[in-house]
This record gives sequence, structure tokens and C-alpha cells, in this order.
Amino acid sequence: MKYIGKLYGKIGGKHFDTGKTSADWDQLENVVQELCDERNELEKRYATLKQSADELAEALENIAEPISYLQKQAKKEGATLDGIGAINVVSQPQFYKDIAEAALTKYNQTNKEK
Repeated sequence: MKYIGKLYGKIGGKHFDTGKTSADWDQLENVVQELCDERNELEKRYATLKQSADELAEALENIAEPISYLQKQAKKEGATLDGIGAINVVSQPQFYKDIAEAALTKYNQTNKEK
């Protein structure tokens, strides 16, 4: 604000002292800008966390429904799922561990503290 000094208001032709100065106004404008900046950062962080939560939920679904997961993977690769092979894969604990570790690695990479 270019004006420096007390701020006055006007109601019905009468002026009154607001009890604030131009410096107070400038400070309030700075606070508003800081709050807007903080909100923008929080919105970005929320979006990142939401995406991470969705990815972790998908990993849990893949662990809970391993055959469906294998079918999706086979479809992506243009292959068909072999029933006996699928049963052999899902009977191995490492299969589930790999899904969980991949999800956690991606989560940790995406959500590193800045």
C-alpha cells in the first residue's frame, strides 16, 4: 500500500478511525498470501497421499484376489492365464511378498519427506 498511516472508514458521510494502520493492512495481505500458499501445498500433498492410498489399496486387492490380479497382468501382456501355472504362482508366499514390496517401494519413493 502506498499510503502510510492510520486507516479510516466512512459510513453515511462520517469518517471514523478503524484502529488499524496501512502497515496492519500490509501485514494482513501477507498473511493471506502465506495462507494461500500453504493451502496450495497442502492440496498438492493431499493429492499425492490420495494417489498413494489408492495404489496401496490396489496392492491389497491384488493380494486378496490373486487370480484376478494374474488375469489382469496376463491381459496386459496379451497372454492367457494357465490355470495350473496360476495355482502354482499363488501358492508361493514370495508372490504376495513381491506385490507388497513393490507397493511399499513405490509409496516410499512418492512420499519422501521434502
